[in-house]
Amino acid sequence: MNTTKLLKLEETILSLSLEEQKELFYWMSQQLAQSYSERTETLPAEILKQIAQLPAENQDIGFSSRDHDHLLYSQNEGE
Repeated sequence: MNTTKLLKLEETILSLSLEEQKELFYWMSQQLAQSYSERTETLPAEILKQIAQLPAENQDIGFSSRDHDHLLYSQNEGE
């Protein structure tokens, strides 16, 4: 959209009453939300379900939290 069209759109929106602007923005947000959900294949509930199925971080892999903290926070390389 070019600058002239954007300025005309802005002028039109600003000419609306505050209540009409609120209605317009509400309608636009609903349209965007609907458009987004139609384009995505995975619903938020499905994403949360997938996250819940991820393995817990505290699995014993031979690298403890203490090891992590030591590497991250030690100030001398020889520590």
